[in-house]
Amino acid sequence: MPAKTILEHTLLKISSLPGAASLAVIFDPYASLNLAESIEDEQERTWQVIQYDGNDLAFRKRRPKIGLQVIWVVLPDGQRLEMPPRLTINSLADIWFRADLILDASLPGILRELVPSETWPVLPLWEQTAILGQNLQAIPAAVVDLRRYLDHNAALDESAVRALALHCLHPSLPAHEFLFQFDTPVLVLQKYLSLLWDGQWKETGRKLLQTQAQKAPRISTESIQAWLNATPRELARYIYLRRAMKRFAIPNPVNQLRGLSVLEVDPELLE
Repeated sequence: MPAKTILEHTLLKISSLPGAASLAVIFDPYASLNLAESIEDEQERTWQVIQYDGNDLAFRKRRPKIGLQVIWVVLPDGQRLEMPPRLTINSLADIWFRADLILDASLPGILRELVPSETWPVLPLWEQTAILGQNLQAIPAAVVDLRRYLDHNAALDESAVRALALHCLHPSLPAHEFLFQFDTPVLVLQKYLSLLWDGQWKETGRKLLQTQAQKAPRISTESIQAWLNATPRELARYIYLRRAMKRFAIPNPVNQLRGLSVLEVDPELLE
């Protein structure tokens, strides 16, 4: 069964090592794996985890002479806000040379392995690691789905990566539903509102959907920015009041809505 998470993928790789193996190197710049001091693989072997963050002296002092070892290569704490990451590993050539496994456990590295036919945009992948890294098994099929709606041989871009992340958050809908490939702002807005209210979005997912609706379309969305920027609560409140006023033929609805002072967004912009 394919691994669901980056941690599961990493443990499967370690478990697949032959019995004579004793040294695995895992590159995980942002320490996303959150490894403990030791890990047990599926063959019930216990591997000691030794973290390396660029401090050669401290690393060599901590590293035992014998035993099964996982060298966990991460960025120093002060550099973990950098994106993309830059690891300096030249000084440990003796370690890398003897390794039985060298694994890039970053999301870009794993996706290059899972979907080798694709060219992945690295920075957008780092930005969506928290979502995509927990849903690895869904990505290959979702990429196949996207490919049917993208230009032939076009490299995946940040909009495609966001569509994959949104699909992972809302797996009942295929990934292409989140591409926002429309030729008018009205269609963009209709799709956004449909997805916004049909899905049970948490705040992270809602903001990602909002970003996708703003940035993915290849047309100007300036005329609907007020709608895209407003919260779902404000939009629902505006639509309800606007329809009520239309039903009862209340004149000057914009001025009436302003007078009620119940909206945080300017109703004239929504009009």
